[in-house]
Amino acid sequence: MPRKRGNNKANRAGGGSSATPSGSSTSNSALSAAASSTATQGPSERTASTSNRNARSARNGPARANGSSSVGTVVGSAAPTWGAPQNKKKGGKGKEPVVRDCSRLVIRQIQLGEPGIEKYDIVLSRAALKGRNFHHAVANLTRAEIIDNYGNLVNRYTTLRPSVQEYVAGVKYKNQIVSQSRSLTRCFLIFRDSLMSGRFDADQNEEWDREENKLAQVLNTVDIGGLVAQTMFASGYRAILSAATTSTQSWSAITHSSKIWDFFAGDFHTNGPANVFIAVSPEYTLGEIRRAIAADPYRFSADNSSTGWFFEAADVEQEIYLSIQTLHRRLTANPNLKLQLGAQSDEIAHYIPMVVDVDRIPRRSPLACATAVQVFRSSANFDLNRLQAMRKSPPRPAEAFHPLPQSKEANLHPVNKILSQANILKVLHFHKTPLLDRRLLAIILRACPGVEMLGVYDCPLIHFGDILCLLDLVHEVNRDRRANGKPLIKALDFYPSFHEGCPYVNTWAETYGISWGALPVEIVQRGSFCIVLKAFMKAHAMKLDLLFSKEGSLLSFLFKLPQYFLAMATFLDACHRLVDLPKRRRKRNNDNARRQAIYDLLKPVRVGLENVKNDWPTYYINNMAETFVFCSSCGYEVVEEFFTTSSMRDRPHSRYCSGCILQFKLDEDPGQLRCEKRGILTTLFPDWKKQEHNFDAPLAGPGSGLIKLKTTKTVRKPAPSVITVNGMMVGVDAPQELELVRDSKLPDDSLQNLPSLSDLLKGPASKQTWSVARHEANGLDLYSRLLWSLRFSGATMPTEEGEEQVAVTRFDGALPDHIHERQPPNYGHNFDPCRTMSSVLAMGRRGLYDGM
Repeated sequence: MPRKRGNNKANRAGGGSSATPSGSSTSNSALSAAASSTATQGPSERTASTSNRNARSARNGPARANGSSSVGTVVGSAAPTWGAPQNKKKGGKGKEPVVRDCSRLVIRQIQLGEPGIEKYDIVLSRAALKGRNFHHAVANLTRAEIIDNYGNLVNRYTTLRPSVQEYVAGVKYKNQIVSQSRSLTRCFLIFRDSLMSGRFDADQNEEWDREENKLAQVLNTVDIGGLVAQTMFASGYRAILSAATTSTQSWSAITHSSKIWDFFAGDFHTNGPANVFIAVSPEYTLGEIRRAIAADPYRFSADNSSTGWFFEAADVEQEIYLSIQTLHRRLTANPNLKLQLGAQSDEIAHYIPMVVDVDRIPRRSPLACATAVQVFRSSANFDLNRLQAMRKSPPRPAEAFHPLPQSKEANLHPVNKILSQANILKVLHFHKTPLLDRRLLAIILRACPGVEMLGVYDCPLIHFGDILCLLDLVHEVNRDRRANGKPLIKALDFYPSFHEGCPYVNTWAETYGISWGALPVEIVQRGSFCIVLKAFMKAHAMKLDLLFSKEGSLLSFLFKLPQYFLAMATFLDACHRLVDLPKRRRKRNNDNARRQAIYDLLKPVRVGLENVKNDWPTYYINNMAETFVFCSSCGYEVVEEFFTTSSMRDRPHSRYCSGCILQFKLDEDPGQLRCEKRGILTTLFPDWKKQEHNFDAPLAGPGSGLIKLKTTKTVRKPAPSVITVNGMMVGVDAPQELELVRDSKLPDDSLQNLPSLSDLLKGPASKQTWSVARHEANGLDLYSRLLWSLRFSGATMPTEEGEEQVAVTRFDGALPDHIHERQPPNYGHNFDPCRTMSSVLAMGRRGLYDGM
């Protein structure tokens, strides 16, 4: 059973007694009457709810008649009191008690059974928030400014979507070409070639004074430029971007001082002196690639490190469509042919016969027929080849018959470039890197013993829930480094993928932010705050910089999520107030401050899901953060507010916290074939076991009133044995409560039993694993391009209602992992869907945005 924290305080009775002089019968009778009439009963002992969420409605109801409300109690009858000094008659003896009428006496009771607790509820919480600013680590903006900024963000995602015709035509959207996420740059710190000429200050002004830009001057200094750049990159993405945009000289100096790895080219774009490794994926349109290929039919520029990969990408795409053509012919000749193309083999065999006009299949490649402004999306096979290029690089054509000296040949292998510098790298950044998941990131981080700062930004296969396993990874790496006397990882900057939804007007187009499709609102709301709570307490205990700093990137993501306008800011503000309590010099009234911080922390978790209007006094005093519930997935005990209604109905040993459920849902999110791509990477890690737990990072002490690690055990004790007599069952041992263990892990976020980077790239078994992975990637590309071809050719398939187009039969519109991929429907669910930017806008129009 989950731990119950009942009210163990002894019941207290109101009233008291007063001594009276002997010999006064009137006083004695009055005292007896007063004592009998003023006696009150203390609050009854509370039994914590552990069975189901129905207790929430009860605890949010009106206060009990004999509860601990701070109201006046009218006491009847009379009570003796000592009167004020009066003029005594001559010869009078000592003072006599004066009997006063107490029928209208009002006694102010300060919380019977809970002395000193100040009233606090949803109204007072909102008033307190309006009267002060947020914690300095959360935001420097006022409450009104945060609301205005979020309102502008909501409007941008709800009112500026172009029509599909405008989108395909490439008209302006958000002041840029709609099919591109960037207008001036290809990726982080890399300008478009067509925009570089004449844009730098030196090009525009021949008399430019080099002494004027001090930052560029320092970065270009031989002795200290690399160290300064390294320090700047260790401050995170936002700090670098802020410095780079001050002038083009600063931009150029920062770029050329770092080591920028071009993922598509498989080589360094710049190789500066700073011990900083920045992995980027430059953005090119299909028109740019077509023009480059057409201008060089003999591929003389194939050796160009920045654009030579165009030819390889085009060849890979062409081979995919030729393979579809070949498969169609083979299946036509032998319909019973069993395909061996990985996890999608059966679906490929199902869709192949629907192909029409087979001879035109190769011409349906996006490089051949898509609009020129459409952004190039690499295939899984090509991405895997880019990863494998780190393992082996073929000789250049001009040097194929002239072996190079070992030292020069080694420089041709990108893996040697990376591994040779692994020991000196101090900062790692990954920006929109394809096929980089949490496991591959763990392998790379473990291979770089000197890295002190890690940045992960908008990588497609890394979602919001992965922040927890990344923190556990940092804890594990730091533990090993501490034992070996090596520098620790001091900072983590994280920005998961934010799902804006379909970029043009569509019936199902929604901005969910955290996922591509709709999820249950209770799971998303409780789960997102549960994940933030775990991550915050771990980061605070590890003293990790940037992650929950307003200078970091994570807060930018959290403040963009569709929710009540001030929900996340209120939650983080309460987290900081809670962990700052032990630092307060004045310990007086700390209990009230702690209770108020916990209430403000749980408020955004509950608003919209529970009745918060009657929280005072029953919920606030008796129920708030009182019941801990065990999660059989992560092994943590968390207060019941972070468990969903359905999970609370389960047995105590089989419940899941909302954070683990949300992590699982994000792992299964179907958009852009993310699950299938992770499956390809799984073949590279044959010893990986998804159910194994990571090394849990510690939690901050002040958070123990909300969350604590209950157990790390994964095996439960044997069940009670059966008692038999002469082979017949006569009973069992005395019933035992099932042990609470984390034996039902939900998310597959294990980072254990992974190969080293060198073994992955060039180990004895790497050739076989890469071959299998390449085969799986080829099957996935055949599957996606086959569906694209069916969609654009208008192919139909038989259904129960007759012939229908293939696009109608699939939620993605038969365009998986395509720029036009359709989102799942936003209606017809058996659950209340999570909030979107559209629903938040509707709440604002109804005046409900200020829920905090």
